[in-house]
Amino acid sequence: MIGYIVQFSILLTIHVLAQTPPGYEPSSNHELYLEYPGEISVFPGISLELSDTKCIPTLSTLGLSRIQTYIVFLIDIDVILEPNATTILHWYQPDLKAQDLGSHLVNTTNNGAAYLGPHPPAGNTHRYVFLLFQQPQGYTLPSCFSTIFPETVEARAGFNIDEFIEVAGLGDVVAANYVNVTNPATPSTTLTATTTSLSTAPCPITMAKFLSST
Repeated sequence: MIGYIVQFSILLTIHVLAQTPPGYEPSSNHELYLEYPGEISVFPGISLELSDTKCIPTLSTLGLSRIQTYIVFLIDIDVILEPNATTILHWYQPDLKAQDLGSHLVNTTNNGAAYLGPHPPAGNTHRYVFLLFQQPQGYTLPSCFSTIFPETVEARAGFNIDEFIEVAGLGDVVAANYVNVTNPATPSTTLTATTTSLSTAPCPITMAKFLSST
């Protein structure tokens, strides 16, 4: 019995802490509670089908302040655009609020980058990370990130969340979650990455850092 309790406690601790994939940063110890249509509740690391995630999930206010405004990101962290391992931004939505102090966050504007349902290459499983931030007062999208809106690989690939956090003046991740999504189709090729690459937006802060290092 004692051994069972210890094992259960270890599993519970792992579940509490692992709101993002192991080793991934930025991270949070607080779970972002969300649900896909069809009452599909998401807990960190759950495996879902393509069809499960094609529509925008509902974000719960559980564990969150219902008087704050939030920004959410959904990022594929397992992208390979040969020869580079990189990321793709699947969703950016600011101005999320608890409507009438309700139980779900509601999009109050049309200022986001449209949700793109997870769709890894045939035969692959990718991890898709949800990151929720408190939105600073007077927040506007940094102009150097204005290229993220088209629903194309070219516009969304290489998204650098660390750079965005710095340029936009965001704080720590408030809550997070992630899903594993598999494409069961038979692959025609095998993708291999030899380097890791993230885009650098033409933002004054990061450009100044780049110039000072050259």
